[in-house]
Amino acid sequence: MRCVWLRRLSFVVLSTLIAPAVAQTPLGSGFTYQGRLDQAGMPAAGAFPMAFSLWDPPTAGNQIGPTILLEGVQVADGLFTARLDFGAGAFGAEARWLEIIVSGQTLSPRQEMTAAPASMYAAAPWITIGTDLSFAGGRVGIGTTQPSTALEDHQGLTP
Repeated sequence: MRCVWLRRLSFVVLSTLIAPAVAQTPLGSGFTYQGRLDQAGMPAAGAFPMAFSLWDPPTAGNQIGPTILLEGVQVADGLFTARLDFGAGAFGAEARWLEIIVSGQTLSPRQEMTAAPASMYAAAPWITIGTDLSFAGGRVGIGTTQPSTALEDHQGLTP
């Protein structure tokens, strides 16, 4: 009986020590993409090699980040899920499109990436827009790109 009680106590103590570390794990830049794949007009089934790349325009243009190659993506009733990570700097205020290649065939059109993956940008440090706003090491500057105090205003206005 004492051995069972000691095991339970050990489990509770260990869980208490590990839980805060797990809860504080930072959110990465990856996201889950869900899609539908048809083959000859019917929902596809099986494992397919897929390649995913991120682009700045809907056609042609510049690729953003790496091409992600996934072998054997499972497709059931035409539905599949892929975990993608183009890096922390892939999403910002600009529009992005996802190009998908399945079994060597490029699917068209590219898929516009909307709010959910792009919302990662909201947690990123602010970007300077002209000289209107900046974020640097916990300091906020208005009208300056290098604030020296917690809040610094360089609008040139006099009271």
